[in-house]
Amino acid sequence: TATQQEIPVSENAETTGIGIFTYENLLPGTYTLTETAAPAGYALPANTTWTVTVSETGEVTVTGEDFNTENNTITNTRIEGTFSFTKVDQDGVALEGATFALVDANQQMITATANTAAGVFTYENLLPGTYTLTETAAPEGYVLPENAQWTVVVDAGHGGSDPGKVG
Repeated sequence: TATQQEIPVSENAETTGIGIFTYENLLPGTYTLTETAAPAGYALPANTTWTVTVSETGEVTVTGEDFNTENNTITNTRIEGTFSFTKVDQDGVALEGATFALVDANQQMITATANTAAGVFTYENLLPGTYTLTETAAPEGYVLPENAQWTVVVDAGHGGSDPGKVG
């Protein structure tokens, strides 16, 4: 019977690929596997502790919620945010017809996923990071604002920083 001890990944787990860990030479007994931190951009599963049992014959079983026994995996969910704003005139009235470009840190263009009401733009499924929002065309009869560029930050605990009404 193994005694309870902490076996840090850095000391006893061999990384065999991205996110794959192998524990070798475990003595028969019961162990607790705990995920203490998710990879950057991912959330921990609801359950972060599993029971690992090593039999006298070396058979290993893992039990606990959120552990897939078919392929021995624990799934971390990618963190995604939503950013929404409304294009308005100097009086706060929503305007249709503006065009915006949202690009990520790699200069990849992100497409607005919805424009459900006059002047409302929504970007969904954004990964944590810093984005640049640029108004590229003003509505008919209007000119672009002097500063037509904003920084949008999506972090693990929140959606995008919201400039609110863009005028």
